[in-house]
Amino acid sequence: MKVLQITSVDETVKHLLLPLIDRLQDNGFTVETVCSRGRYSDPLRRQGYVIHNVSVPRSLSLWAILKNIRALYRLMRTNQYDIIHVHAPVSAFTGRIAAKLYGKAVIIYTVHGFYFHENMSRLKYHLFYTIEKILAYCCTHIMFFQSEEDYKLAKEKKFLRGQNLFYIGNGVDVHVRFNPASVSAVEVNRLRSELGLEPEYIVVTFIGRLVYEKGVMDLLRAFTAIDMNNAILLVVGSALATDRDRIPEEELKPYRNHPRIIFTGFREDISQILALTDIFCMPSYREGKPRSVLEAMAMNCAIIAGNIRGCREEVIPGRNGFLFDIKNVEDLSDKLISLLSNIPQLKIFKKNSHTIARAVYDEETVLNKQMEIYERLHSKGIKDLEFNISPTRIHS
Repeated sequence: MKVLQITSVDETVKHLLLPLIDRLQDNGFTVETVCSRGRYSDPLRRQGYVIHNVSVPRSLSLWAILKNIRALYRLMRTNQYDIIHVHAPVSAFTGRIAAKLYGKAVIIYTVHGFYFHENMSRLKYHLFYTIEKILAYCCTHIMFFQSEEDYKLAKEKKFLRGQNLFYIGNGVDVHVRFNPASVSAVEVNRLRSELGLEPEYIVVTFIGRLVYEKGVMDLLRAFTAIDMNNAILLVVGSALATDRDRIPEEELKPYRNHPRIIFTGFREDISQILALTDIFCMPSYREGKPRSVLEAMAMNCAIIAGNIRGCREEVIPGRNGFLFDIKNVEDLSDKLISLLSNIPQLKIFKKNSHTIARAVYDEETVLNKQMEIYERLHSKGIKDLEFNISPTRIHS
């Protein structure tokens, strides 16, 4: 069977989708991918992956959305896919409409986190909720959920027939890439030296895009309010040129000069950075089930995260970290001080994070759940799952 994976940016392909793509190809599926062009598209092609670069709109421009739908539809009609699997809010929106117009494929939607959430205004919440429910009803055959909260909501509100909704969770490579045993002391010491980190420093790390929605400014304000000379904040990441809410450099500049804050920019050596991290902080306003938190847990980091969907599924307050009220700088600062000033508790939280990640968040489990559905499609077609489309529309 021929599968098309659709997502917004090639960074998602590189860091999130490759394990699924590899598993599908290993099991005889032909897989192609659509995403906007970025730093990873050409390297992925050189590795043998089929990448189609179609610009995904990063704004709500009607013309850009229609242009994207048309490009996706033409690609589908030309290459004749059997399964179309969409990811990310905007690409899932345009991809499902194009797939519905194409009309010859099973449409799978992985909900990495519904765009609507509890901290939106009521008007915005109901607008995006309605869009998601209409698209589920009209343009989706299967929904995979990473967040249990999203899964329960979709099931309760009957987004699809119950048997077409699957909670798959989220996971990381706890055996190799995000296994502390895979990072040597030599690598950690080299990185500490590169970043100028003394052995006695307690390292707090943020990893993500430098945009307002990620809560970076809240973390910077909270951290600078802490009077502890042995605490260091690593800010790892940058903003994409297409990010609508990127933080202007003039707002970041005062913090770049702070003696206990280090901006590393974009890094590939995430497992090494996490290996020297004590506390991982996720101050984001909206997430699905953040993979970065799971990576940090697997690498023995205590977690301080906002009390939002996804994070509150991963963080068990008082066991592997704390939750704080988002946009509340004082609460975030208090939670940081609580851990930074209690080293015995910090060590327990770090150990518990690793234990939970190994037991609950193994990427292999997530892949197996998805492959079970793909294999049922391959062997029995859609009849077995009672999809709301005719079996004759699926290619043999």
